Amino acid sequence: MISSDDSSRIEQLITVAAVVPVWLQDALAVLLKSEQDVKLIACTATVQTLLLQSLDQVPDLTILHVAEQDEQAFDQVRQIKAVWPASRCLVLVEYSRQRSPMQAAGADEVVLKGIPPQKLLTSIHQTARK
Repeated sequence: MISSDDSSRIEQLITVAAVVPVWLQDALAVLLKSEQDVKLIACTATVQTLLLQSLDQVPDLTILHVAEQDEQAFDQVRQIKAVWPASRCLVLVEYSRQRSPMQAAGADEVVLKGIPPQKLLTSIHQTARK
């Protein structure tokens, strides 16, 4: 039997899918596992691979890592939002000038790469619960 404490924790669980380079996947997984209310349900290197996976549920939040000169990033944000309109999208960018174009493409939050892990976790929580 699930206690009321357990059921409220389950209801508040943030499910996350991530599109990040292979070299970042393990570090992101470790960071997300440090949070009891966050569950990484998919982690891939490309949006196409992510969207082809048959997930049991739509992620509450999708994290997208954008390369410095990635012209496909706008389309990738749009693809994610088209397939999972209810999923929030947090984009990691190299430069602050990328913020407005990413938001125009549909990103719910844009953060600079290299922010401290605790600030990234705060952004994840805030973005997923908007």
